[in-house]
Amino acid sequence: MNAPSKIKAQEQRFKLRSTLARPVHCFAVRLEALLRVRPFISTEPMRYYLNGVFVHSHADGGAVCAATDGCRLGVRRDKDALVNEPQIVRLPKELKTPTAKSWGGAWAVATRTGDAYGHLSLIERIHDPEHDTAENAIARVEDCYQRFGDVLIDGTFPDYTRVLPPEQKGDIIRSFNGSLLGSFGSLTIRGGDAKAPHVVLDSDDSDFVGVLMPRMSSVEKRQDWARSLSYPGA
Repeated sequence: MNAPSKIKAQEQRFKLRSTLARPVHCFAVRLEALLRVRPFISTEPMRYYLNGVFVHSHADGGAVCAATDGCRLGVRRDKDALVNEPQIVRLPKELKTPTAKSWGGAWAVATRTGDAYGHLSLIERIHDPEHDTAENAIARVEDCYQRFGDVLIDGTFPDYTRVLPPEQKGDIIRSFNGSLLGSFGSLTIRGGDAKAPHVVLDSDDSDFVGVLMPRMSSVEKRQDWARSLSYPGA
């Protein structure tokens, strides 16, 4: 079976499983916004409603993509997106991060065709900024270059905004190089309430905000051996 035939066969399966008279296009967001929070998705089967990305509208326009595993939270805003219906979507493993040369700036359109069934269509961006809109992406949903089925998660995503700690004047602001943090494994940062959520900001992405729960640690002071460190020969 050639590629066009495979696509037609997929479309037929989607149509056969549709129980709605007219499919509902839940949202259209940039694919990069969904993938930005994928690392925060939970893999715990009991809390299945956390096994995807929650996409909903923002009060100032656009959309918000949120994911959490209970210890970490990632939130990414896409100010150009459109949300008709909030949904939790599962991101297939086959969904790869686009590059500038391969579908960079692509749109992801979620379409509900039943009470708990829908698919995610990837739409190529239009290089003309005036016409590269979420509405245009929805209008071109049948011209998708890739489509994934069974992506909707039927459940209630928790109110993640309640764990975002309010900003206070006494907050201590720390900035770290993200590429260097991984070499430490686990960090304990002293300052403020050791049991409170810590806000994580990405200096390279002003539309992203994260929350990281500090882990319990018995280490509050530098160890004795670390205090007595001296340079050889000194």
